[in-house]
Order: sequence, then structure tokens, then C-alpha cells
Amino acid sequence: MNILRTLALGAMLAAVPMAAQAADSNDGRNRNITVYNNSDYQVYRIYYGVPGNEYYQRDLLGDEVLNPNYHIRVSVDNGRGNCTYKLKAVTQSNETFWERTLNVCTESSWTLTN
Repeated sequence: MNILRTLALGAMLAAVPMAAQAADSNDGRNRNITVYNNSDYQVYRIYYGVPGNEYYQRDLLGDEVLNPNYHIRVSVDNGRGNCTYKLKAVTQSNETFWERTLNVCTESSWTLTN
């Protein structure tokens, strides 16, 4: 029984850093942006990442689809106090729109066009 408790406690402690990493930055800065889809394509995924790192974070749209002539407000925050992010929007046809140096602390929107 003690082995099971030890394993359960170890699993909970291992999850703590991941939960802390997903939290918002606590510096009071607004990292919300509105993404305007002024293109002719449906956008199925919007990813964000830190410039200089080849990897992207989770999809900000989740199960949502951003249709042409619509917009969505998303939070771009990795919990580490960053303000500058690269964004990647992917359409159903795998066309990609790039914005590599958006400062989400000072800029409040990103517009996708053809």
C-alpha cells in the first residue's frame, strides 16, 4: 500500500511543473489578440511560439474554425513573461500565414489576408 501511495505522490509532483508552465504570466500585461480572417480560407489551426525556437505551442483554436470575414480573440501567453511571439495560422488546404515578430503586449490584432 505504501508503494502505491509513493507512486501516486510521485505522479502528482511530476505534473506540477507542467501545470505551472501552462499558467498565465503574472505581470499584469495583456497578451490577448484578435485574429481577423480577411482571407478566402477557413483557418483550422493557430499556433504560437517563441521566435528563435523551431517549435510551436498548442493550437489556440482547439475545436473552433475561423471562417472568412470572422474574427476570434485568443490569449497568447506561455506563462514565462514573453511578449514577442511568432504565430502560424493553417487553413484546411494547409496554406500557412506567418507572423514572426508580433508583440502581443503592445499589438492587439493580427489580420490574415490572401
